[in-house]
Amino acid sequence: MIDENQEKAYIAELAVKIKNNTITPAEMAYFDDWYKRQTQKELLVDTAFAKNRAVLKNRILKKINKQIAEEERPYARIQRRWKPVAAVAAMLLAGLLFTYIIQQSPAKQEADAMAAIQPGGNYAILTLADGTKVNLSERADGTIAHVAGAKLLKTADGQLIYEADGTGGGSRNAYHTVEAPVGGKWLVILPDKSKAWLNASSRISYPTTFSGGERRVKIQGEVLFDVTRNEKAPFIVQSKGQEVRVLGTQFNVEAYPEEKNVKTTLIEGSVEIRTGKKPLLLIPGEQALVGEAGMSKSVVDVEAAIAWKDGYFKFYENIESILAKVGRWYNVDIVYTTKPDAASTFSGKISRDRDIGSILKMLEYDSNLQFKIEGRRIIVSEK
Repeated sequence: MIDENQEKAYIAELAVKIKNNTITPAEMAYFDDWYKRQTQKELLVDTAFAKNRAVLKNRILKKINKQIAEEERPYARIQRRWKPVAAVAAMLLAGLLFTYIIQQSPAKQEADAMAAIQPGGNYAILTLADGTKVNLSERADGTIAHVAGAKLLKTADGQLIYEADGTGGGSRNAYHTVEAPVGGKWLVILPDKSKAWLNASSRISYPTTFSGGERRVKIQGEVLFDVTRNEKAPFIVQSKGQEVRVLGTQFNVEAYPEEKNVKTTLIEGSVEIRTGKKPLLLIPGEQALVGEAGMSKSVVDVEAAIAWKDGYFKFYENIESILAKVGRWYNVDIVYTTKPDAASTFSGKISRDRDIGSILKMLEYDSNLQFKIEGRRIIVSEK
């Protein structure tokens, strides 16, 4: 007589055989006897799978419908007899009933992989003028360096602050760079007290002292600026294919190397976009696009453009654009087995602190796509 754990393992094997049409009459009789003993018992769902109930339901229905369709074939007489059993087996294979089956299932492995992928946080690297690199995430709070005319302070909430120390001005040619890696973000308070929020996979380079009648910085990736007003020294943001000139205002620049267009969204005030042609002026609520097709502007949802700074995603775009943002924040690679329809847009709003499974479930619910996690890769395919 086998014990309970051995029977669980054996039933799991039989469920697989039923699915693959390899079960023998004797094995089917054993399974039938077990099934009859379960009819008066409550069927339990492991909590790890309860989180993905909607996804499991869809997959279970597909398995059952496939099983029923196969029963119409002439060679499937044994399956017609065991139609209720086939449905139970499909549910077993989806992760229902026994902890033993759950622990061995691919779905459990995917749940574990999902749990290992955490949202991004306050991570950044500072490169000083002499090439020294400082991991801001690991340094203790307080003063981390002194440069001509200023001291650098690091705070607990992910800020790097340049504070005048009264020792005089520094060299205009002394540049610092702050880089927020994939899965990182940071706030830099520049020498003129302007603020620059860095999104994941972004960097900014700037002089330790602004001089010469202008305040020029260089960026890559996505940076949101709140610029201190100075009419005598325009603030210039240099990025891929364009320059943004302001006197004092709030705006967001998205200039990732892999993206086709550079997007500049104005929150308040006014900005001037220069590309070597006639400058383009923006008013609040407008977004400029600069790319191969030239330069254009349109009215957009400003909240969606700057939602990342306030800790959430707000989408109204195609799936590739959405997953690019998800990939940068959660530090995962996106792999497509099927090319999504670029014209199909998706909308939604969700915290960037949520687990990645919540993001993917929201996208699955609204689309014909499904997602599989393999290590730090998200495999995208059609349902």
